Amino acid sequence: MAPMRLYGTPVLEAAREYPFHELTGCPVRLVVCEDLYRGNREWFSLWPEVRRQAAYGVFLDHLGGWVARGTWAEAAELMALGRPVWWWCGGEPADRFGFGPAGGDWRGRYRRVGLGWSRSCLSARVMPLQAPSGGHRTLRGVLRGNLPEANVAYLEAVLAKAKQGAPAAAAAMARYIADRVANETLTRRINPPGTFYKARPGEPPSFGSGALADSMYSTPATEGLRSSASAGSTDRRAHVFEFGSCLLRPSAGRHMGWKDSGGIWRHRSVLMEKHPFLEPTTDDAIDDGELRKVAIEAFREYDP
Repeated sequence: MAPMRLYGTPVLEAAREYPFHELTGCPVRLVVCEDLYRGNREWFSLWPEVRRQAAYGVFLDHLGGWVARGTWAEAAELMALGRPVWWWCGGEPADRFGFGPAGGDWRGRYRRVGLGWSRSCLSARVMPLQAPSGGHRTLRGVLRGNLPEANVAYLEAVLAKAKQGAPAAAAAMARYIADRVANETLTRRINPPGTFYKARPGEPPSFGSGALADSMYSTPATEGLRSSASAGSTDRRAHVFEFGSCLLRPSAGRHMGWKDSGGIWRHRSVLMEKHPFLEPTTDDAIDDGELRKVAIEAFREYDP
């Protein structure tokens, strides 16, 4: 961290060469303000992200013990976050320093710094990463080159990866619904074929031959950032069970009949009530959060 007036000066170049790993006691990656900001608007844009990632801070003063207001704010905010901060004092970092009172500012832009002043603490604030053009910038983009071409290439790579994630999530959700219907919803009640059972209105069909459960399927997902996939059944009875309100009549003769453990049944017509199995399974998967977990896990591989 340094006033912009020090950019390109021997003082800042000397600071670049300092062995900061000996100061911190661990390997560090040096990020110099001169490589990030060329104006106040860029500083407002990128400083919140730099502050979030910075583990340590070293700031330089100029004008014989005066420090620029922006550099003071950077140092104070890092200290407020509990990050170690050093003052570049005569070519050597010093951690025993303080800032002069706000009322002692010179021209409203500079503040005293030295060994005799007390430490101030400024509450950390979050500012939007707003670029001068109105778009959003990131520290990662700057470190990759801070050039429009580099940013465009990075965003194109992110977009290409995200386009694979949406179909993966959609397909995983459709498979999950189909499997949950077949292995959970349609097996809650089991009645062997030929067994009489009158289902309550609105409850899923009982498991008999297993043909309805075996007919469940899911489709491949469509491509793109917005993707969709479907789950359904190939059984001809599926629509009748799911939506009901179907009047069944004999295809020949005046009556239709069948035999089960309850006896012999003959009817001129039968009104099928609604016994949904796909819609309630989907609702349950949304309510208990399982469908969301499946989507997140499938998308995780393609998360930029």
